[in-house]
Amino acid sequence: MTDPCQQTEALHAGLVPLDAVLCTGELARRPARPPDYETENRALAVLVQALADSPRTILQALADTILEVFQVGSAGISLLASDEKRFVWPAIAGAWQGYAGGGTPRDFSPCGDVLDHNAPLLFKRFERRYAYLRDATHQAEECLLLPFYVKGKAVGTIWAVAHDARRQFDTEDLRQLASLGRFASAAYQATMLLDTALEQGQVAQGLMDEAVQARLAMGKLRESEEHYRMCFESIEEGFCIIEKLEGETLDFRYVEANAAFAAQTSLRDVVGKTLRQVLPDEFEERLAIYDTVTRTGQPIKIQRRFGSQGRVLELYAFRVEDDMHRRVAINFQDITERKSAEEKLARQAAELATLYATAPVGLFMLDTDLRYVRINQAMADLNGLSAERHIGRTLRELLTAGLADAVEPLLRQVLETGRPELNREVHGATLPRSGEQRHWLVSYHPVQAGDGTITGVHGVVQEITERKQAEDALRESQRFLHSTLNALSGHIAVLDEFGTILEINEAWSRFALENQTAGVNASVGVGVNYLQHCEHCEHKSFQCGDTSAYAEAIKDVIAGRRTRFEMEYACHSPTQQRWFVMRVTRFQSPGPVRIVIVHDDCTERKLAENASRDTEERYRNLFNSMDEGFCLIEMIFDGQQKPVDYRFLEVNPAFETQTGIRNVTGKRVREIMPDLEAYWFEIYGKVALTGESLRFINEVKALDQWWDVHATRLGGPENRQVAIIFDNVTQRMKADEALRQSEARFRLLFDRGPVAIYSCDTSGMIKEFNPCAVKLWGREPTPDDIDERFCGSSRVYCLDGTLLTPEQNPVIAVLKGEMLQAHDVEALIERPDGSRIHVIANIVPLRNSWGEITGAINCFYDITERSRLEQKTQEQAQALAELHQRKDEFLAMLSHELRNPLAPLASAVQLLQRQKNEAPQQQALSIIERQTGQLKHLVDDLMEISRITSGSVRLRQERVSLGDVVERALETTRPLMLQRRHELAVSLPPEPLWLHADATRLEQVLVNLLTNAAKYTDKGGRIWLSAGQEEAAGTGAAVVRVRDTGIGIAPELLPRIFDLFTQAERSIDRSQGGLGIGLCLVRRLLELHGGTVDVRSVLGQGSEFVVRLPVMPADMPQPSVPPPSVKPAQPPGNGCRVLAVDDNVDAVQSLAMLLKMSGHVVEIAYDGPSALTMALAMRPDVMLLDIGLPGLTGYEVAEQVRQQPALKSVVLVALTGYGRAADRQFSKDAGFDYHLVKPAEFREVEKILSVVAGQAAWPGR
Repeated sequence: MTDPCQQTEALHAGLVPLDAVLCTGELARRPARPPDYETENRALAVLVQALADSPRTILQALADTILEVFQVGSAGISLLASDEKRFVWPAIAGAWQGYAGGGTPRDFSPCGDVLDHNAPLLFKRFERRYAYLRDATHQAEECLLLPFYVKGKAVGTIWAVAHDARRQFDTEDLRQLASLGRFASAAYQATMLLDTALEQGQVAQGLMDEAVQARLAMGKLRESEEHYRMCFESIEEGFCIIEKLEGETLDFRYVEANAAFAAQTSLRDVVGKTLRQVLPDEFEERLAIYDTVTRTGQPIKIQRRFGSQGRVLELYAFRVEDDMHRRVAINFQDITERKSAEEKLARQAAELATLYATAPVGLFMLDTDLRYVRINQAMADLNGLSAERHIGRTLRELLTAGLADAVEPLLRQVLETGRPELNREVHGATLPRSGEQRHWLVSYHPVQAGDGTITGVHGVVQEITERKQAEDALRESQRFLHSTLNALSGHIAVLDEFGTILEINEAWSRFALENQTAGVNASVGVGVNYLQHCEHCEHKSFQCGDTSAYAEAIKDVIAGRRTRFEMEYACHSPTQQRWFVMRVTRFQSPGPVRIVIVHDDCTERKLAENASRDTEERYRNLFNSMDEGFCLIEMIFDGQQKPVDYRFLEVNPAFETQTGIRNVTGKRVREIMPDLEAYWFEIYGKVALTGESLRFINEVKALDQWWDVHATRLGGPENRQVAIIFDNVTQRMKADEALRQSEARFRLLFDRGPVAIYSCDTSGMIKEFNPCAVKLWGREPTPDDIDERFCGSSRVYCLDGTLLTPEQNPVIAVLKGEMLQAHDVEALIERPDGSRIHVIANIVPLRNSWGEITGAINCFYDITERSRLEQKTQEQAQALAELHQRKDEFLAMLSHELRNPLAPLASAVQLLQRQKNEAPQQQALSIIERQTGQLKHLVDDLMEISRITSGSVRLRQERVSLGDVVERALETTRPLMLQRRHELAVSLPPEPLWLHADATRLEQVLVNLLTNAAKYTDKGGRIWLSAGQEEAAGTGAAVVRVRDTGIGIAPELLPRIFDLFTQAERSIDRSQGGLGIGLCLVRRLLELHGGTVDVRSVLGQGSEFVVRLPVMPADMPQPSVPPPSVKPAQPPGNGCRVLAVDDNVDAVQSLAMLLKMSGHVVEIAYDGPSALTMALAMRPDVMLLDIGLPGLTGYEVAEQVRQQPALKSVVLVALTGYGRAADRQFSKDAGFDYHLVKPAEFREVEKILSVVAGQAAWPGR
């Protein structure tokens, strides 16, 4: 273990909270042990002996004692260092003994936590918090620490460590450790005082020696006044010279006094004054002493208390040898502290001697030859010899050989190892009583000299013969008691004051084992807290009454609130009924509280009592609780012994329930039912006369009921009493009738139904079948014919034509229980004539009342024609899908072929517009440009509607402002509005209206609506556009209205105005053009957004289209808008090297001319191979590639360009007539950077070239 005080920076590494390692609360929750005063007394005796033998080793003795008594792994004491910044370990025993002399920091250690709490603490695996303890050779599972007090102040801790997880501390450990700590604290303080006293005695002796030397020096002072004065002032002892005065009153005058005199006596300026003046309370005795010194010349040493503070001075007075012999020199020193130490030392020595003389245990000391050096009377008495006879003699001389053989090895081991032997039991006989076996508890400690040499052994001996005899007698008594308890039949347990079971007899143990709860490993035996068991008992298998009430009663007996408690309770198991009587008695003794609980089985008595009650109440309970009606009647006969009536003697409650008749007891049946049928009297009369019991079902027409009756006679024929038990079976009879009718209906359905049905047994033999099954099979099976298993001779195939074996047939799986049932199983059945039919079967098992499968029912029907029609429908659907695919391919090719001639036309128009033209030429160019744009718009609409109808349109929805979309649509259509001189009125909401939409598609919707309004409104007309939000049914919607004063729409056209290719014939010359696609696009795009479009129109007055779109929810997350990218400005005059490739000569040449006019260097290629050759030679910045090139396609050219290192920076632009999403993806995969659809706007091409030129001109490209 490294010294944690050297690891200040890493102390708190991996720190866990203090609460994570503290478990002090566990002490109170663990099972409590009774106080073990015997062990405690033995431990204290060991400490007393250690204090007597070697006081300075009392702390090590404490650690050794804790290790032995508490059976722990390590023990020790931690003391605060003088700077109070760290703890040192002066004494450690056990596994950690090698760490003695080390320590831990004050501010981060278990010892520091104990001093901070000023209370005992229990730690568990504290190395998790104090990382420096992880290096210990043995890890601590638990550590119990207590404060160590000296003079009321906590100066350290006492601790015990358990390295084994099975050793857990409890409150008894805490009590004993505190007791040993208190004794050790007192012994430690006495040792400290003893050391102080010895030091002060040595100081005092030194002072005495110095005083003598001072006296001798005074003799020499007479020879030299100067030498005298120097010594006089320099000595540290108080010194003065007094001179005897003449006169009757004895007195002395101070002649001289040194500085130390004033310092030690607090008397100043005494020279010239008399003793009586300075010390008026001085005793005459002291003056007489000084007078004696002057007269005799004999020096005197005395000790006197001085002053009110009780200071003690030691005075040495001698006569000054001069001619007058009237002077006395007094040398003195303050010995108050030395005197106090001597008194304390003497008092402690006396106490120690008293303890040694009066100790109740034997104490002795041996030298290294095992000779007695010291012995107390108690030890001498144990040996049976006087104390004097022991001194100087060896142990083997005074003990019997057997006893000497037992103890001598222990003593030798102490001398050799220096380790104590604690609490060893030995037995044998002493010489005076050699025939008597005796027992002793011994502890041996090494006696060490100042240099650590072992000089002997100190022993503590306590005779435990009586205790051992008592223990033997107790064990014998316990065996007798246990045998007695086991002989008793009752279940007996003894509890302590906490409710813990201390002892049980065999009957209790056997009952607990036999009735142990399933899934619970431990039974209710010794060590189990019976109170807690009763309070928390939740038996699922047993019914044992109110166990919590038992616990409360037991607590009352323990507390003395009751002396006895008895109760009877039921404790039934799943297999038998049992009753017990529990008796709780408090054992009256002066010792600990003991409770005896006896459970006596009283099942037989209880069963007898219950049987008696049951016999008594059985008839009444049966009579009152039975569901069947019961009545006891007395038959009435006429003179010819013919039954004519009967009287009700007794009825049960069910009688009224069954019959609906009340209050019949004592009445005759003729009074209640005058029209009762005569056969009832005949039947009951026969039973009363013959004694023959009858069981029958008959109808009571008077009550419209059916009864199931059992009648029997009670007593002899003279009683004429009949007991009748009956059940109203009216509902059952009606149900039977209904069942018969239901079976008839089912049989009719079975025989005449349109579904084939047959049943079979578990072997597959056909039991029943209906005509429809015969029709489907093509033959009629023979019931129970073994050849008719599984549809007779018909074969069953899978739909793919595979023949099913009988084991593969789903009927066999249902019969075997492998399938619960089979639903909608399709198969092909081959009939005897060779034809096959397609059937669907449903198979369910037949089960008996025990749930066993007894057969199966198969319902199947012919779906041959339906299958044929479904197959034909699938073939038609496949043909339509292929036709749709060919349509898409045709439209794509049509778009490509239409866009190719449009590209050179557009380029030619732009070339001509860059030149100066006359007005007619300019007008012609405008016409060509408009018509080219119109043709491009028609192609775009055609492709767009194709994508929508095929479901390939994907919206790019984001948070957009409706106002921004409207502004862009107006910007697009404004040239058309100006051309036709329309008056446009726009109304937008003051606040932004946010939508979750694809801004481009919404702009396309509004452009279509505004374009239609402009086209179909005469020049100079009016168009209104308004946008806002309306509330409808509690939900907000964005609404855009486009209204015009145009020609309107005919009423018969309005319902299908949004259908594809729907267009009104507004003029015979179709001056407005169009394919009837635009409005269909509008509706489809709005539906993709969750919106709608409506139209209202009056022919000749105009139309209004209303668009509704859902507003963006308030809680929908709003994506952050990236800041607009800043495009670098194109440096002036910086053109690009462009390679234009197209097999359409007009298209590529017109495009090249436009590019050259814009300042770019342009080369032309007409096929794929020449394009690659020219690219390698020219190293262009941009390649404008058509896709459908001869030789190599545009895709292949792009792939090969990307493989050339010299062309890795070329920007590839696809300029093609293919504009589908798939075409764009193909070009991206081939390596194209851009994809433009013919006829592309030249400004789009210029935009790309501008970006490329800017990147080439600016650094960092």
